[in-house]
Amino acid sequence: MKKKWHYYSFSFQNVGGGNSITASIYIGYSNKRISTHRIEDAKAAAFKGIDVIYEKSVMLSCCYLGKMSEKEMSTDI
Repeated sequence: MKKKWHYYSFSFQNVGGGNSITASIYIGYSNKRISTHRIEDAKAAAFKGIDVIYEKSVMLSCCYLGKMSEKEMSTDI
C-alpha cells in the first residue's frame, strides 16, 4: 500500500521596491498539522530561486487539499 500524505497549498506575497511577487507551493506532510516552522519552510521553498528576501514575505493562504498518495497528487486519476 502506498503511503498517503496530507497535502497543502501555500501562497505567499513579497512587496518591496515597488514590486509585488507572489509565489506558491504544494507540500505533503505525514500528519495534518501546520506549524509556524512548516509555514517558514514552505515560504523558503516557494521563493527558492527567486531573488527576494523571503523572510519579509507574508502568507496569503494555506489550503488543505486532502490525504492522498504522491501519484494521486501528481496525476489525474
